[in-house]
This record gives sequence, structure tokens and C-alpha cells, in this order.
Amino acid sequence: MFLGDPGTGKSTVARLYGELLAALGVLPRGHVVEASPGSLVGPPGQRGPGRVARRTRALFERARGGLLFLSDADVLNRDFSGGRGVGQDVVDTLLRLMEEHRDEVVVVVSGRARETTGFLADHPGLAARLSRTVEFPSHDREELAAVFVGMAERADLLVPEATRWALAEVLGTVEGNGHGVRALFEASLTRQAGRIEASALAGDNPDVSELRTLLPEDLPDGDRGLAE
Repeated sequence: MFLGDPGTGKSTVARLYGELLAALGVLPRGHVVEASPGSLVGPPGQRGPGRVARRTRALFERARGGLLFLSDADVLNRDFSGGRGVGQDVVDTLLRLMEEHRDEVVVVVSGRARETTGFLADHPGLAARLSRTVEFPSHDREELAAVFVGMAERADLLVPEATRWALAEVLGTVEGNGHGVRALFEASLTRQAGRIEASALAGDNPDVSELRTLLPEDLPDGDRGLAE
């Protein structure tokens, strides 16, 4: 079980875990197949008897030799069009497959701590097969800043000290951990592009270093945060 709020790195660690298990010889391939309750249950009108089980079996088959990563598993407890038993069909099928292929697939169930542990309390058979729990704490502001700067570096962008000061203020309002930082970074790219375009229309010709630099005003509310 990987327990933690969205954006705390559960999916990323699952991919690394699959690679690690393959390197250690525990799994032959180590690839990761990511599944959500929706992908297993299927769209309305395609949840009849046997369909959910076949869909679950097909995804599990793709994961053989690697890792099956089921996110937001607690959603399977909800009422679906087609009856509440639809989610139970997924769990029952997973249990059979986990037993039949216990040496071929690693299954990781993830989600928020309270919701996921509550879901597993309703499905003790599944809980009994998940022998280890890893908790993912939410990131602090310094870690979120490092994620932002890492994204910028991979995009060959510069984040000067003034922008980092503004970033520290802006990150105090960001929710969603890593997901929130990605949204902030993408919004900053949009604002940077708008600033450069406005500068060019005004007759300025920005040089390469300016094109590669994120300024405080490129952060949503970054200029306000820096002033405060």
C-alpha cells in the first residue's frame, strides 16, 4: 500500500520500484501498468455480468512480469451505474488473479490514508495480501521549490535568486504537492511567454539569456509575493 495525498510521488516511486525489482531479479520485466477504478469498472453500459471481470483480467495480464499500480482504490466502494457490486467484482477478480499469479505480479494499491484504509477494512481479503505499507508525507515548501527548480532546469530555464524568493512566497498557497507545482510551473511558462511577446511588440529584442530566465513576475502573484 502506498498511502498519501495526491502529488506526493506515489506513481513515480511505483515506477522506480518496478525497475528495482527487475534489477534484483524479483520480476522478469519490471514494467508498471497503472489502473484506476474507472478503467477497471468501465463506462456505463459496459458493466454487465462478466465484463468488469474480463476488463480487470486484461489489465492484470498486461502487468504480468511487472507491477500493477491501482490508484484511488477506495472509489471501488462507491455506487456505480450497474450496481454497487460492480466494484466488488473488480476486487474479487483481483483476489483470484493475485493468488494465481502471486510470483509474477506485484500489486500496489494507493490513495489517501483514511480513504484507502477504510476501503481495505471493507475488503479484508485484499488487505491480507498487501503485506507492506509505505506512507508518503506531504512536501514542505523547500521540497516543492526544489521540484519547481528541477522542472525549470529540465526545460533549460534559469531561476535567479529573486525568482526563488518570490517562489517561496507563492508556494505557501499551492495545494496538491507535486501536481500543484507542475500547474504552477506551466502557468509560469504561459506568463513568461506573454511577457516576452509584449516586450517584443514594444520594440525590445530580448537576448537568449532573457528568453531562458523566469522572472518573479512570471510566477502567478509572484510580483505581489516578492513585494510583501
